[in-house]
Amino acid sequence: MSKRIPLPDWLPQWAKESPHLFKLNWWGFEPKGITGDDVYGTCPFCQEDTLALARTGQWICSRAKHCGRKGNGSTFLEEYWRLRKEETHPNDLRELADWRELPLWVFMKNGWAYDPTTDRYFVPTHSAGGKVTDLRNVRLAPKAKVFSTKGSDEGLLGYRQLVALENGDPVFLMGGEWDKMATQVLLRKLGHPGVAVSFGGEGHFQNAFGKYFEHHPVYLGYDHDEAGFKGLARVGGAKGYPKKSSRRADGLIRLYSRKVFYCNWPEDSPEGYDANDFTRDNGKTAKAANLFLSYFQPNHPLEKKPDVDPASAPAAVNGKHDPPPPAPKVGYEDVEKAFSDFMEMTPEYRDALRCTLATVMTSGLEAEPVWLYLVGPPGGGKTALLLPFSQGTGEEDDDQDDEDDPYSYFVSNMTPHALVSGFMRNPDPSLVPKLNRKCLVMKDFTEILDMNPNQRDEIYAILRGAFDGRVERIFGNGVTRRYKSKFNIVAGVTAKVNSINKSSVGERFMKFKFRDNNLNSNAKVRAALSSMNRDKEKERRLAEVVRGFLDYNVPRLLDRGMPDPDDAMTDRLMNAANLAEFMRTSVDANFQGEVNFNPEVAIGTRLARQLYKLWWGLSHVDGGREVAESQWPIVRRVAMDTATGYPFQVVQAFAELEFPRSGFSFEEISALANIPKSTCRRVVENMETVGLLQRTKEGEQDRRGPRRYLFSPIKHVQNLWNQVHEEER
Repeated sequence: MSKRIPLPDWLPQWAKESPHLFKLNWWGFEPKGITGDDVYGTCPFCQEDTLALARTGQWICSRAKHCGRKGNGSTFLEEYWRLRKEETHPNDLRELADWRELPLWVFMKNGWAYDPTTDRYFVPTHSAGGKVTDLRNVRLAPKAKVFSTKGSDEGLLGYRQLVALENGDPVFLMGGEWDKMATQVLLRKLGHPGVAVSFGGEGHFQNAFGKYFEHHPVYLGYDHDEAGFKGLARVGGAKGYPKKSSRRADGLIRLYSRKVFYCNWPEDSPEGYDANDFTRDNGKTAKAANLFLSYFQPNHPLEKKPDVDPASAPAAVNGKHDPPPPAPKVGYEDVEKAFSDFMEMTPEYRDALRCTLATVMTSGLEAEPVWLYLVGPPGGGKTALLLPFSQGTGEEDDDQDDEDDPYSYFVSNMTPHALVSGFMRNPDPSLVPKLNRKCLVMKDFTEILDMNPNQRDEIYAILRGAFDGRVERIFGNGVTRRYKSKFNIVAGVTAKVNSINKSSVGERFMKFKFRDNNLNSNAKVRAALSSMNRDKEKERRLAEVVRGFLDYNVPRLLDRGMPDPDDAMTDRLMNAANLAEFMRTSVDANFQGEVNFNPEVAIGTRLARQLYKLWWGLSHVDGGREVAESQWPIVRRVAMDTATGYPFQVVQAFAELEFPRSGFSFEEISALANIPKSTCRRVVENMETVGLLQRTKEGEQDRRGPRRYLFSPIKHVQNLWNQVHEEER
């Protein structure tokens, strides 16, 4: 059936005007007759003449044994989408992907399905409450347009990604479905933290979604034509356009976001040029993605461009802050203000600063040590967060004693003999005893990763002992060193840390991964150049503010101690910890890829205790006295960043598709999780060895080859993921 079924003339007037009937008819309901006030006809689900539609919009299929579906006008679209989505194989979407010249994975991630009954491809949009409001659909044709289901309401494409977005991460509001997905492809190429969404047309925006745009910079990407210009003006506002005016007309989005950018396509672009055209012309490379991002400017394309740098636009608002403590001597807001003189304090850097302060503050608590990596590329700003802790340690300030700071100890590099010295000297020059109940702040842990393997392994061995609170070393000159010392660590490191063998020391570290480096790279370079001759007095003042913050808050935190978490907190922490341990379990194999022994997944007790201690510290950064619910998203982020790697990418890809039952092949997982094909097979096999994935055989497709294997996460992992990310769903 390739054409929509026309409605017969004999229908009662209420049926001819019913949006519920329009929806059912659009997807295959053919009226056959009338029974009382009900219209009965072909069921879109089972294709039998057994579905009855009431005037109220209630519908039911009387074929109970084989179908039996029922619902109302609001639930029909979601049920129909879920049925067709389960039946849609990735190959069913390949022709659509080829037509739009976009990769297959982006259609799967957005929930596209194929309906053989009506020969349509379609994708759901959602209301601000998360319900399916429309099935946007298209048939393949040279100039085919995307249509809404007749009788449906407008919704948002990309709802799930938007509500799960971290504060401060950007939102790209695009004109249509193809532009939304083209932008999504480009952002992924850069590892960009932003998400792309669409209301299905230029200038469309619903205030009900406004709360999801708060605390996010918004990038408006509409077509290069009159409709696009008007849409930019309506949503983002414009000075003097479309009506001549001396003031900026505030757009709809500015009620919710203070930072708005407009796509300024080159003036010689063809009429109607859009993001999908851009990917066709320029490809989907990182270079093309950076060029695309460069088109977004703080002014409407038809406004006169003032000499304003985009980096000077107002910073996004961070809504995660708790109320400040009453009249603090030095509060968190003072620390953040002092840092803002040296760097752009994006929401991500605020979270990183909070984690750093929380790690230092909790070093005196008798609990599991918090060891935290700040993971980011060179020049990404990690060192700027850590340098204020160097004042007073002798590392950056020679006129002060190493032990002046009671909270932290800053080092630029480290050797095994610096940690535990065998020199017969009094006093003992070893670093380990000096660190007890302090926080070791390491400017660049990557230097340890680049060490001679023997030295590096010796440092790892010392750190493993220190994590448990006891270090012992015997030297050839007869010196024996035994220490009871437990301390926190916060260390800057590059992505090379992911190569650490988990059996060495990696499983004792949590991670905070910087995600917005591509978007903010220009701002960071600009900030670095502007601070080349920065005042040393300002640096000292920043260190004094940080020290004042610790002097005021650490004694209060230590006096309160750290109570045991309640049952609800325990469940959340254990779920997050067990999920992270599952995904970061490594497989020990030889150079030929043969597994040496079956790996065992660590129980998440240690990681859960670390996460709770970090959560307790984060809650006190703002001067709180109890565990703050507002800090849980940061704790969850650290747990997931700790598991970052190919297994995490695979599970995340399945989760974004709501864990389909059928599973996927090696090639499909490679596309969905953005893993090179040459690597994907080994990754999937290792995940199967660990117990993350289960293998099934797909039914025979044809006679040309054997059945292939499909893989999907085990049910336990699916449940853990859904529980950990429950608030995002």
